[in-house]
Amino acid sequence: MTNTNCVRSGNAQNVEGSDSTDIAYVRFINDGFTAIADIRGTLYDADGNTIGQPDAQFFAELGPREAVFKSQGSISNIIGSDWSGQASLVLSTTYDNLRLMNLNFVNNEIYFNFSCYMRGADQNAATGTDGTPNLNTLATY
Repeated sequence: MTNTNCVRSGNAQNVEGSDSTDIAYVRFINDGFTAIADIRGTLYDADGNTIGQPDAQFFAELGPREAVFKSQGSISNIIGSDWSGQASLVLSTTYDNLRLMNLNFVNNEIYFNFSCYMRGADQNAATGTDGTPNLNTLATY
């Protein structure tokens, strides 16, 4: 397991598609003391195109201090589509106390935390000023 201290607000980057030999997991973490209702998001491919259903509901409610993993397969079921390559999950709104961690199971032996290596300051970094996806604004650091 690599560094598990890195988490993000608003998005998860490098979510591997069904064509990958690596398995992607997005961990949704409610670090608050109250439930978070109606957690929604949209998955975008590397070109900024929407994958599957936009604004899909990932959770009706995530309980206080609860953390749940969603695998690539679970995400595919939620949005109603598979995808190839890497994708970005962008939440539909700002959720106080909600953090995301993207872990990829690499080479059947290690979980690698991609939350630390790509950045988009917030949802606006992954969308253009007109609200359209602009994933080219994401940079490594």
